[in-house]
This record gives sequence, structure tokens and C-alpha cells, in this order.
Amino acid sequence: MFGRGLTFLAGAAFFGASLYLPPLAAQDDETVDLAATEKACNRLKGKAARDPVKLEACHIAGRSYGGRYNGVTERDAVKSERYLAKACNGGLGKSCSLLSWYYLDNSAFESSSEKSREWDAKGCEANDATACSGMGYWSKTDGDIEAAKRFYRRALELKPDYEYAKKKLAELEAE
Repeated sequence: MFGRGLTFLAGAAFFGASLYLPPLAAQDDETVDLAATEKACNRLKGKAARDPVKLEACHIAGRSYGGRYNGVTERDAVKSERYLAKACNGGLGKSCSLLSWYYLDNSAFESSSEKSREWDAKGCEANDATACSGMGYWSKTDGDIEAAKRFYRRALELKPDYEYAKKKLAELEAE
């Protein structure tokens, strides 16, 4: 799908807890042909740069350079952000929410709640439940409970079995 030699397997590795994200299942980055993945991402132009299937290559490259899962790829925040931003800007919402998370809890990135919030906003616009949940978190942090409820409801529209969003919405409605 992304070029010769690129394979990846679903793994059992997890991100771990952060401020508002539940653990996310990961792929085994050691099975990724990173050179082929980068090449596939770098080739995306025009209409192809908005194709979610093709943008997956950018997501994988960005996640690999974020270095959360493997000891093989050297962490590189600049490359990670470049690839994840390309995928996010192309409409792949999960790349937006991952970038948001990296700005909150990844030592390769300079911590920035402002950038984290911006990427969550883009991700929610791209219909990513995790990013909408992130916007719920940010809205609650700002004291806007009604907006927080709307974002958690939106997350549940996108992913009805999203336990984290269910829990947070229930907490807000109980207040």
C-alpha cells in the first residue's frame, strides 16, 4: 500500500496515560521500512495529499520519529512534526491528536499546551474522536463546561464506544 517493503503489524504496546488521552494501541514500529514510508509520504502532492489511505505513510513516519515505541529510530521532533502535520493538514485526524499528545507528553518535543490545543482543534475538525475529547479537556480547563460537553458528545458521535469520553461527559453532567 505504501511502497515495497513496508509492513507493519498491530502490536500490544501502549502510549500510557496523559492528561486526557486513554492508552492508544500501537503498531510495532520495528517492522516499518522507514525509508520507504518517508518516500511514500514525500511523494504525496495535490489530491493524493488528501487521501487518508496514502496519508497513513506520513502518520507512520511521524509516529516513528516521535520515538514513542521503538529503540531503533532516533527521536527527531522536527521530522515527526513535519510528517504528522502533513497527515493532519491532509485531513487525517489521528495525526492531529497524536501531535497534540506529543506536545503534552513527549520529551522529544518542547512542551506546549497552546500547540497541543491547536492540533486538537484541527483533529476534531477532521472528525477524530480523540482530538474532540482533547478539545473537551481544553474547554473544561478554560471553565467552559457547555463547550466541553459539546466536544465530548461529538467524540461519542464519532466513536460511540469511547469510554473515556463517556466518563468525562458523565462527570460534567453530574456537576
